[in-house]
Amino acid sequence: MDDTLTGILRDVCMVLNVDVKDVMGKTRTRDLVEARVIYANIARMFTYHTLTDIGNTIGKDHSSIVHYEKTHNDLSKYDKEYKQKIRDCRAVVVPRKKIQESKIRCLIDRVYYRNQFLQNRLVDALQENEKLKSIIKKYNALNVLQESFTQGL
Repeated sequence: MDDTLTGILRDVCMVLNVDVKDVMGKTRTRDLVEARVIYANIARMFTYHTLTDIGNTIGKDHSSIVHYEKTHNDLSKYDKEYKQKIRDCRAVVVPRKKIQESKIRCLIDRVYYRNQFLQNRLVDALQENEKLKSIIKKYNALNVLQESFTQGL
C-alpha cells in the first residue's frame, strides 16, 4: 500500500471517528460506508493513483471506487451532514498534502543543485580533456620530428 493512500485513510478515519480495520472490512453500516466514500473521493481528487490502487488500500476493487464516486455525487447533492463530513476531512487531508508537496519541492531543489554541480564538473572534465588532446598532438608531432631526425642521421 502507498503511504499517501494509507495516510489519507488514517486521516479520514480519525476525523470520522471510525476504526481503519472496520473501514477495510465488509460491514455496511452508514458511518463505515460514508468513510469509504469520503476516502475514495479524496484519494481520487488529490492523488494520481489508479482506481485499483485506491481500492486495494481498503480491500475493494476498482468497481467499488467507481460506485463510491456515484454515491458521493448523490450524497453531496442532498445530505448536509455528509457535506460537512467531507469538508472536515478535506480540511485535514489537504494541508498535509501541501506539506508533502513542499518536501517534494525541497527534494527537487536538491536534485537540481546536484545536477548543476555535476554539470559544472562535466564542463571542467571536458576542458581538461581538450588540454590533454592538445598535449598528445604536440607529443605526436615531436615523435614524428624525432623519427625523421633519426632517419636523417
